[in-house]
Amino acid sequence: MTSAGIYDVYLIDSLDLDRLHAAMCEIAGVSGDDVDIDAEWHEGRNSDAAALCTYEPFDGDLTYYLDFYMRTVELSEADFAQRLSAHLRTPVVYAAESYPPSAFWLVEPDGQRLRVRLDGREEGETWLHLIEAVERPVGLLPHVPVEAQPEVIREHRMPTPVADGLRPSAGPEKVTRKAVSGLAAWEAMVVRMTSGWPPDGWYPLEYWQEDLATRDELAADLAKLSPDLAETVAAAVTMVDDTFRAATQEIPGVSADKAWWWHRAPEPPPWLNR
Repeated sequence: MTSAGIYDVYLIDSLDLDRLHAAMCEIAGVSGDDVDIDAEWHEGRNSDAAALCTYEPFDGDLTYYLDFYMRTVELSEADFAQRLSAHLRTPVVYAAESYPPSAFWLVEPDGQRLRVRLDGREEGETWLHLIEAVERPVGLLPHVPVEAQPEVIREHRMPTPVADGLRPSAGPEKVTRKAVSGLAAWEAMVVRMTSGWPPDGWYPLEYWQEDLATRDELAADLAKLSPDLAETVAAAVTMVDDTFRAATQEIPGVSADKAWWWHRAPEPPPWLNR
């Protein structure tokens, strides 16, 4: 955003219009006459105002939808939501990632934020806007289950420069493309591990085991490549493996028939963070 901010947020509590008006004045740095708030759009609204908000009551856990046009504001959505929450003295919900569409953040007036998973269902003629899960307890949502939300992790893409460097020379052969894709998946996990496990600093054990199985498949695919390609891809795999070794430690209790990567894990294991 370079000249104006457009923000879509939600509330889980009542809407105090006086506080909303004051918040918009402060965030936009304008006087009260330059703020326009209404429940619908109509010809009588001040479309030239520096700060506009159209609000809509919702049924369910989400109680209001607020659509802002802030002509003089260049804040990120996260910063805008945090400031709005502080002024309204109530939590504000806003979108986290474009995918999955259920992934949202809830920011509290003190600036703390947590992931929430949205859902909805029809009840009679009413659509209920629901919060299916919260990352940690929220006072206004005592009935909502507290759950980790791992679905956002895989959608947080990691760079894979080693695998990307092979793609131009991979050729059309299916087995080669599969090997490079397997390397990319393995590299993505290793990069995530050495980057502190973004986006949320943890990683499910199930995902870890799936990644080790991907490395098994990669080993099998390497054996199917032509000698010249096998040498090139194997060198790239070794680069990623070396990083994996350096970031992990030997662990006991693994079956001897498992490949060496199954015998290693980071310390502390990232799945213990949840």
